[in-house]
Amino acid sequence: MSELIEAWRGVDYPLRVAGEGPLGAALRANAPANVTFLGQISAAEVKREMTNAAMLVLFSTGLESFGLALVEAFANGLPAVVSKLGAPADIVRHGETGLHVPVGDTKALARSVVGLCRNEGELARLGKAARLDYLANYTPDMNYRQLIAIYDRVRQPTGVS
Repeated sequence: MSELIEAWRGVDYPLRVAGEGPLGAALRANAPANVTFLGQISAAEVKREMTNAAMLVLFSTGLESFGLALVEAFANGLPAVVSKLGAPADIVRHGETGLHVPVGDTKALARSVVGLCRNEGELARLGKAARLDYLANYTPDMNYRQLIAIYDRVRQPTGVS
């Protein structure tokens, strides 16, 4: 996360960081004034934060698994700016539902965020596509149908005796 804080030195827009970790105190001490640390917050507070956000930024330097943060962002019509690494890069379609940024490239992250903030039309287009992607792939009903389809395939006889 220190790379995210470093990148924000080149961003004039606010950043609100949810969650807590062992580097929290050091990050708070070195963060620019436009970064607010929320600490551990409830699911309802996360939803409220996402309702008021322009985008989700998930800038990791290590492999991330499939996380709920991206699904929650897409459900709220938020595009995501993510490191081009792991599951987030697979979930976010560059230029369609958000943007990919090279791992560790803090200047590219700052440019991407500032560029989106300055282009409300592009931000809205990506957010609309993110919401449509959520509806097509990640709703509880869609997940149920996908799970049942998997079970149906497994239960089918393979013809091998």
